[in-house]
Amino acid sequence: MLKHRLVVLVVLAALACTLTPVMAANYAFSNEDNGKTVHVNPGDTVTLSLRENPSTGFRWIMETSGGLKTLQDSYAPSNTGLIGAAGVRTWKFLVTGTGRQTISGVYKQAWMPTTGEETSFSLELISGQISVQKPVTSSKFRTYFKPELYKTIHY
Repeated sequence: MLKHRLVVLVVLAALACTLTPVMAANYAFSNEDNGKTVHVNPGDTVTLSLRENPSTGFRWIMETSGGLKTLQDSYAPSNTGLIGAAGVRTWKFLVTGTGRQTISGVYKQAWMPTTGEETSFSLELISGQISVQKPVTSSKFRTYFKPELYKTIHY
């Protein structure tokens, strides 16, 4: 009976050592990150801050893919004291899915038609994938797959 308990305790201790909890990361992005691709994991938080001037009717019209959940959408007016000065719109997203996720938006007046010449923003998130295999060819060798690792970028 004592040996049985001891074996159970040793197995539980071994499991506790191997099951290290992964801390969720927080990422912050701005207009300078437009067009970038970033590696994230489910459970990570992504914050995006873009300048916006809603007093003139211009707002960011954002779209996200299904693996992102919007946690917050807020606006902070300019602290310059000037009436009509642009402030900052901030969104906070939770990564809930895996694979390619996108955040994209168009800066325009909502009542105006989209012409394709508006200011736009896009950010691609690759969730839950550590590496991507890309085929590599050579005249001397057969086609093989070379892993390409994505870096985690902190801003």
